Amino acid sequence: RRYKAGQRSREARGRQTKLDRLERVPRPVEDARPRLRFTPSPGSQVLLRATELVAGRERRAIAALGRAVLGPGDRVAIVGPNGGGKSTLLHTLAGELEPVAGTVTRGARLRMRLHRQEEAQPDEEDTGRTVLDELLADHPIGEERGRTVLGSLLFSGDEVFTPVATLSGGERARLALGRLALDPSNLLLLDEPTNHLDIPAQEVLEEALLGYPGAVVLVSHDRALIDALATRVWSVEPQPDGPAAVREVLGGYSDLLRARRAAVPPPPPPAPAARRAAPPPVDAVGQRRERAQGRVRAAEVRRLEGDIAGVEAELAEVRRLLADPSTFADPAVGAEAGREHDRLVGALDELYERWSEMADSA
Repeated sequence: RRYKAGQRSREARGRQTKLDRLERVPRPVEDARPRLRFTPSPGSQVLLRATELVAGRERRAIAALGRAVLGPGDRVAIVGPNGGGKSTLLHTLAGELEPVAGTVTRGARLRMRLHRQEEAQPDEEDTGRTVLDELLADHPIGEERGRTVLGSLLFSGDEVFTPVATLSGGERARLALGRLALDPSNLLLLDEPTNHLDIPAQEVLEEALLGYPGAVVLVSHDRALIDALATRVWSVEPQPDGPAAVREVLGGYSDLLRARRAAVPPPPPPAPAARRAAPPPVDAVGQRRERAQGRVRAAEVRRLEGDIAGVEAELAEVRRLLADPSTFADPAVGAEAGREHDRLVGALDELYERWSEMADSA
């Protein structure tokens, strides 16, 4: 028995020696994800009603919505070309712009909150506020709870004392959404809420909005978010004369594309050939013209794909700059990077629209 005990002891020491010789590696760090939950508030079945609404600026009509009703559970995405009137329509619904025509009627228990896309942009003047100061400025919830809220947004420890002026675009966006989430609401109006957010933060925002029982109206270029979230799409479509028309389609962005394709009339069926009639002469010129047009469309699709790749590369570089806090050491440089990001997102959306149209006809 003593022999066996000694043998086991030597084997254990041998195994420990082998373990001691192994290279130690740090434990993998799990990717941290922010946590977000919007604070719901009870409301009536009709939160907002638009009647013959025409939105615009300085009495100039830009987008005509007509009639619309928003209630709990409605999630509407506003899409359209850059400068087409999406944000103007959203801010008119929010009451920040007067309607050019028509009315916006608010429900008796409406608690509406607006997220502006410029909230992720650096301030022109340094206010000297820290992240914690910024949160508590309009939400007097106390330092302890404020630090807990900021921790859920990935501002941990002494990071809550970071000057707001030095935050990256993504950090500013998280802080703005966190402030918005603290406000009890039953209608959220969101202008480009995913701007500057990284992919995990975008996914968290999507989950928070899906779990929100109130109504949501958002302007976004993010097709994946619209498909996952929207129950309706308002497509702002320019018209040759007058303001853009707002077309409503049930579902998400993919449903809008299907509706657009379905609206294109099919080519007329060929006329039935008369019995025993001689076949019509071959229109060689028409065939050559059709083949030439097909080659032009195919070349245009290839050109658009090249343009899309170029803009996506530029956008990736701008997003890298926005994720770097040093970009915001100079507020003017940070602001310019934010504007360039928004310009590129709009350009990419328009390129994809054009590519989709050309690819369907090529």
